[in-house]
Amino acid sequence: MVSWFRFYCEHWQVFCAENSPDGHIRAAEAHQAFLTIDDADQLMQWTQDRGSDIPGVFLVARNKVGRDGKRKIDVMHHLKVIHHEGGEWDDYVVGVLQLGGGSHMNGLLVKDLTADLVPAAGKRSGTRGGSGGAKDSTIYVPSLESMMEKRDGFFGKNYVPKVGEECTTSEDLACRPSVVFIPFYLWIVICTGTNPNKTSDSDEDNDPIEEMSTKDEEEIWVEQANCPQALAQRLARMMRVLREEDIEMFNIYHGVAQNILDFLWAANNNLTSGIRLRSTDGDLEAMKHTQMCLQDFLSFAEEGTLTAWKRNQQAEQDQLLVPRHEQEPVVQAEEQQQPASKDDKTGVRSKPISTLPPSPKGESTRPIGSPPQIIETQGPPAWLHSFMKGLEGTMAEVGFAIREAAQVNRSAKEKEEEKKKATSKWLPDSMFVLRVLSAENGWDTPGIPELNQFASKLFEMKLLQAIQFVRAKAKDEGWSGCILKSGLSEFLKRGPIAEDIREAPSGFSVLFFYHSAYSEGDDEAHSMQALREVYGDGEMPDDLVKAFSKLHIFVPTCTFRAGEQIKAAIQFLEAVCGEKTIATSGYRYGLRLLEEHRRLFEREADRDKMFLFNYLYLLDRMFQQFCREIREYSQEQDPVLTLKETLRRDRGMRGMIDQAMEPLVIYGKELGLRPPIKLQDRSSLSGLIDMSQVGKVNPSKRPVEDLDGGGKAGGKVARRRVGVEPHPDWWYELSSEDCIREWAIPHSKKFGDYFGPHKKENVVGLPYVQHHKTKRPAPICLKYQLGNGVKCKRGADCVLAHIRPRDLSSEEYRQITEHLKKVYQTGGQS
Repeated sequence: MVSWFRFYCEHWQVFCAENSPDGHIRAAEAHQAFLTIDDADQLMQWTQDRGSDIPGVFLVARNKVGRDGKRKIDVMHHLKVIHHEGGEWDDYVVGVLQLGGGSHMNGLLVKDLTADLVPAAGKRSGTRGGSGGAKDSTIYVPSLESMMEKRDGFFGKNYVPKVGEECTTSEDLACRPSVVFIPFYLWIVICTGTNPNKTSDSDEDNDPIEEMSTKDEEEIWVEQANCPQALAQRLARMMRVLREEDIEMFNIYHGVAQNILDFLWAANNNLTSGIRLRSTDGDLEAMKHTQMCLQDFLSFAEEGTLTAWKRNQQAEQDQLLVPRHEQEPVVQAEEQQQPASKDDKTGVRSKPISTLPPSPKGESTRPIGSPPQIIETQGPPAWLHSFMKGLEGTMAEVGFAIREAAQVNRSAKEKEEEKKKATSKWLPDSMFVLRVLSAENGWDTPGIPELNQFASKLFEMKLLQAIQFVRAKAKDEGWSGCILKSGLSEFLKRGPIAEDIREAPSGFSVLFFYHSAYSEGDDEAHSMQALREVYGDGEMPDDLVKAFSKLHIFVPTCTFRAGEQIKAAIQFLEAVCGEKTIATSGYRYGLRLLEEHRRLFEREADRDKMFLFNYLYLLDRMFQQFCREIREYSQEQDPVLTLKETLRRDRGMRGMIDQAMEPLVIYGKELGLRPPIKLQDRSSLSGLIDMSQVGKVNPSKRPVEDLDGGGKAGGKVARRRVGVEPHPDWWYELSSEDCIREWAIPHSKKFGDYFGPHKKENVVGLPYVQHHKTKRPAPICLKYQLGNGVKCKRGADCVLAHIRPRDLSSEEYRQITEHLKKVYQTGGQS
């Protein structure tokens, strides 16, 4: 695949051949000279003296931070200064963005380029030098040596140098420009992870730079922004390699590497304000520059030559042979194709032909913009032309194969990263619902929105880290309460959707929050786990896993505390889904009703001790109904706009709440609100409730017939059951709400038409999942899963795995769906 990266690899090779043995020294000097640029005139002078000749790229820090809170690093090349006379317009620079195969031209103001790398706001007062006193507030920049010693953890603002170590502070970076020039040799070393100068004797005939650009290009950051910390770590590692293998290159580029490290450190810690990239649309000079860049790129892609380099060399030779008043334009000199260095009378020695790029053969065309005139030149024999065309096709196929393999490798890495996120265990519908709830423009949001920065960070964290992250957010923004640890665990485990809302709160619930008068502390076990996540492998011990498997809810005791609890739930949803989220309309209206009719609600709470709990549970059921409505539009391109018409914006949820509360608010009648199934035997609830203990039978209160066995025949069996916790209902049979419709046996068909001892091949390929009892991997029980009248007769004692679809990972869910679809389509024929 042809790209600007390959172009610059070839350019660097030619540059080194023409400037040997001083090419690397010239490149390092160009880098140092760029650090002294203060204005447009100096920039133009640097470009004329060094920039147009020495291959290299420019690293630019973006002015906006990414989702991880860090600035990203863009790569620009082919820069040209556009100077405006009279001062009416600001001078600016245009160049090609990234090193892929595109021609995306962007601009940036010269005053932004020459601005201080670390503005005054980023400076700190204090004493410079190694290891200052306790009151030293100076921000120290990590040295290259410290990074080379694998002290990667000190790339933040808390780096402290060793005693006597020479170091740089943030104040020292103020005078540097906001863009840094990096010689392309060092960029090759960073991107490929190898030293192009280190080749074995058997590879003398091969071009190491060309080989690396072919082999590793898909792994190089050429079409997207880069992470500054990742670049810094790669730079430090490769400088360590150069120190061990090529001390000459290490000494030449040591200062360059330190300056680049300083730049990346400032970007990583948001001490630099970054640069805003600007559009070049409508600028004639930028269009001309784009045309010239495309001409060079197309010539290299089609003919393997560097047009601009060859044109400069031809022009230099022509200037030596032809008087100035008789010189013709460069384009004419190129069209004439006249050798200029064979005249011994000039005293100029021509360059060796072997070091030049191959000249074009056969037919060649003028650059873009010239008339479509074909210039005939002497071409190769027909048999050689056919042979080269065949070879070209073969190399193209090899290139496509390498690209495909690199894409597969990249996809595998992305899948591994996705598995580490909490959302990897969610059903696809849960992620779709959360993204729709994150509509950044409310009900007028087109398409399917993306998660915001807070949510993206939250789902990448481990559990206790996520708890601290949410608590810090609540404290900084002054929430009226916060979420319980078990409630956050439930939300991260399932997402917003609660498939079993009639049985008990799950997914997202306002009952997972507590008000400002309550404080949820951390015991010693939680503190130890926090240390494991910071300094250890982060694996959670069994006792904590059991603790977090328990689901707690919080029930307020008065309407004021209930209002705070609803506010905390709204504030959490706004943090996860955005301030304009459509998720909070039902809870906001419920809070408004409570505040407007507080005296009525207080009187009802005194009469019915379950009233406040039932009211909050009502709001949860309205929210879950809203989520189910969203899930029905998973195939829509603009689900929010479609829901806007269907639900009449927020009026749909308000109408459902009004309908339930109308008897009390309008007519003063008693409400018929019911608690979830697990709590229907309770007459009062308050404070923290452990839902894992709800519904368990106290052995001391069992009926007499259960204690004595009801007779001689069953007495011993009954006594063995005393004290044994009953199994959950879903162990026996999957509820109709949990059944997946696309998994069900087709109508007018039976289970035996597709599965059974006579069709064993139809179960081959199904994933092993966790068994409901043993918790070990086991084949999935199809009779339990498929529904549509099919039931597992063994119930909870089945040796196959009974698992609810929402407990499956996304990958397991996909495998089962595709397998059953294939079996049903073939009519049971394997």
